[in-house]
Amino acid sequence: MDRRSRDDYGDRRGGPQRDQREDRDNRGNKRFDRDNRGGAPSAYQRPPYSGGAGRVHREYIDIVTNLYPVDFDQTILDNVTQYEVAIVNRFNEPLGKKPDEIDQKKFLINRLFSTPMFSNIRVIYDGGRMLYTLNGRLERAQDIQPKEDFIKQGGREVKPLPQNVLDSIRSLESDPNTLSYEFRGDDTFWYKIMARVTSFDRSKPDQFLHTVLNYSLFVDHAGGSHPQHRLIRQNAIFRDPIAMRSSSFHQRKFVPPKSLWIGNTQSFRSTKAGLMLNVDMCVTMSTWRGRVLDYFACLLNRQVDHIINRSDDDRMWNEVNRNCRGLTFYCDYSKRKMKLNSVVYGKTPKDHSFSHDGRQVNVEQYCRERYNVNLRYPHLPMALVKKKRQGEDEDSWFPLELLIVVDSQFPKDISGDETAAMIKHACKKPHERFPALDQYVANTLSRSHSLRQLDVNVHPSPATCQARVLPSRETLFGRNHREQVNDAGWVLRSKTFIEPHREERGEVPWAIMGNLQSFSPNEMDTIKQVFCPGIVRVARESGVMLNNMPFPNFRWNPNGDASTSLDAQLGEFFRNHYPARAKFILFVLREKRTDLWKEIKYLCDAKYGIPSKCVIYDAKKITNPQVHANIISSINARLNGHNWIIGNIRNLPPVNHNLAPFFNFQGQGLCVMGLDVCHGRTQYEGRDAIEIESRVALTASRENNYVKYDTVMSKQEHRKEFVDISALVDRLFANYRNKNRPLPTHILFYRDGVANSMFEELERQEIDPLENQLEKIYSAAGLKKPRLTFIVVVKRHHFRAAEIKDNRLHNVPPGTVLYSMPNGDRSLVDIEGPKGRINFYLWSHLAGLGTARPGHYYVIKNDMNAQMEQLIDFTYSLSHLLQGCTKGVSAPVPVVLAHKAAARASAYFGAQVEPHEAVRDQYFMA
Repeated sequence: MDRRSRDDYGDRRGGPQRDQREDRDNRGNKRFDRDNRGGAPSAYQRPPYSGGAGRVHREYIDIVTNLYPVDFDQTILDNVTQYEVAIVNRFNEPLGKKPDEIDQKKFLINRLFSTPMFSNIRVIYDGGRMLYTLNGRLERAQDIQPKEDFIKQGGREVKPLPQNVLDSIRSLESDPNTLSYEFRGDDTFWYKIMARVTSFDRSKPDQFLHTVLNYSLFVDHAGGSHPQHRLIRQNAIFRDPIAMRSSSFHQRKFVPPKSLWIGNTQSFRSTKAGLMLNVDMCVTMSTWRGRVLDYFACLLNRQVDHIINRSDDDRMWNEVNRNCRGLTFYCDYSKRKMKLNSVVYGKTPKDHSFSHDGRQVNVEQYCRERYNVNLRYPHLPMALVKKKRQGEDEDSWFPLELLIVVDSQFPKDISGDETAAMIKHACKKPHERFPALDQYVANTLSRSHSLRQLDVNVHPSPATCQARVLPSRETLFGRNHREQVNDAGWVLRSKTFIEPHREERGEVPWAIMGNLQSFSPNEMDTIKQVFCPGIVRVARESGVMLNNMPFPNFRWNPNGDASTSLDAQLGEFFRNHYPARAKFILFVLREKRTDLWKEIKYLCDAKYGIPSKCVIYDAKKITNPQVHANIISSINARLNGHNWIIGNIRNLPPVNHNLAPFFNFQGQGLCVMGLDVCHGRTQYEGRDAIEIESRVALTASRENNYVKYDTVMSKQEHRKEFVDISALVDRLFANYRNKNRPLPTHILFYRDGVANSMFEELERQEIDPLENQLEKIYSAAGLKKPRLTFIVVVKRHHFRAAEIKDNRLHNVPPGTVLYSMPNGDRSLVDIEGPKGRINFYLWSHLAGLGTARPGHYYVIKNDMNAQMEQLIDFTYSLSHLLQGCTKGVSAPVPVVLAHKAAARASAYFGAQVEPHEAVRDQYFMA
């Protein structure tokens, strides 16, 4: 990048915008100037034109990214030695992967190698199994060996360890080249560090620099210079190290009490433009640190005095136990962390006694005599902690007033209000996000002492480049009505669907259902006199001839068993109105309830076989005709109708058009598939963890417009990512045979939810079995195996970009694409794999909140020999075909439908069933 990189958006620094012609060549491309230290290097040049239609519509925009160029002298790696490390405690148990244990291991490493004997060696540790030294190797140090045996008999049973962990520990212990260091930690316990030299690949500095960054943030923030910062280990959402700081958000905003943590995540990326540091903002929720009584008061939405004065309220303590089991805390006189089993009502420090020094004392006396603590509230219940010693259960009791909640406990479940608060703080517009990232890089990363020691120079200016903007799509409705899609999408009002649902006998019967007891008389009048007629009127405008009067309204008892009562009502409805039953049921609900939604979907989809749609009552929206149109579009799609299609898909382009292979393949069939896995959360009942199975869904297009899809679902082990794809494909093509549809000759497969570090495993466990199964199916039918193109859609990444326009930063328009070829121009697109994979970033949607995040697409296999621009254009077209959304979405429609079907499977598989045959082909939408 040239010197004007920071002045492209002058309002960020207050400087004027420079002449844009001074640093461009005769074609208008930005020059690449790696040696210009006044700014970040230029990263991208306009890709060569590859031909095809749409030349006059091509345009390029200037964008700024959250990638910061890094200068690094790789000759330093010649002085680096890599070690495999294990740290065990006095019971010979290795410290694991929990955040507290990782912090403890880093503290131990930092303390050990701060001693004078290692003063000449620089140590970098990743918190796991890798340790690096610079300018020297580790040596044996006899002077810190303890005089007593390391492994103590502490009177407790050693926990069982996984076999791979045991093998690793035994391998280190039996190796004569392993170095051992045994010493006391800050908690006065003995620890042993074992390390041995392993091979180090100097051709890939990313992992080493990633470890340097992680450890330097820990060392810098753990000291006194940034006491308000805390390094939180990567979790399921954020896979990179996060430097978090506690926000100024009021800690009692949420119930149960939680804090909002706002910070930054950073990681190194190897791109064709050089080594980059990817920096982004992140937000997460955790419990706040404080007294347990304050925590309970916030949980119950009461004052602390209420809890103290109403200590005999058993319902209050039942509510506490229901929400606080598993809560980690420590006591004033013991810093050891413990997990709460329950608060035992009726057992107080006054009346609970035990044997101590040959006499019976109660807890109040023990605290006063042993720790000189006088309890203020000895009438309060006590906290029970169960521990196992020598295979037997042992109960420990603690007074509530002495307990302190440990912070940074990630909650197991987050409510809708808490999610909304997180989104509010996480969704920063580009003009807010990018200056904050610049400030963080300049003040924290660019001044990092650990990075400067390694001559790792992070530019304070982000990389800028040019991105291509695809031509907008054209939607085609009924009566040959066409509409060009703009950034805001398109409007459904006063448009006829291209294929509305029809009934042979005329009007479409339907039913409306809701919990009538939750609505006031005025609200009921609005539903009957405005909402229902509005739905009918808009449906008829769209071509769906709904019956003027729905079936009678139903209700169920909200105070009883909602599912049983709803099941009985639906059963009675089907008995009274069969065979002229409703084609769909519209449920009007007062609030979002996941449990009720699952019951509705299970009963309607699996038991009775009738499509359903849930609508949340909103006084402002329920009378809006546009909302009525959106509801009808969702219903028509569920009834297997077409709302709209992409115009250039219906009308096949000329043969020489660069998209022709995708729309026609010279008269041969193309099937578009999507696969996604939704992992179930771990639920807790008391201290017992219940692992919910993961759900899998595979979708496949069944017509040339790529709107209707067949869906098959299954389940698999908890948190298992890779799928037994052979069984799913076999079931999917069985539907083809049953309906006498020809097998496709080309398959375009989109796979969602796989990290780029798992591509080799993906090829081995999914792509190879997929090809083998396709060969079996087609060989049995006497056909040639279809050509397969396999694309992975990565959405969990931290790459962001903004358009530089009118001296301000804006979200990039839909259709913006940034791509690279293995041997093409220098680009900011990541290079993954040994040969470099074809990949591209595509913004197919407009972000309503915050800064848009693109989909990152990796082409793993390309038997169809499709060109990059063909894949990009077709993928962008597919993002406009979600029949319930009037704008482009962030992923291709087969991927979105697979995700929705997998989420829907959580309602089905709870009862070990699959969808009813009558709705098995319906369009899966939430």
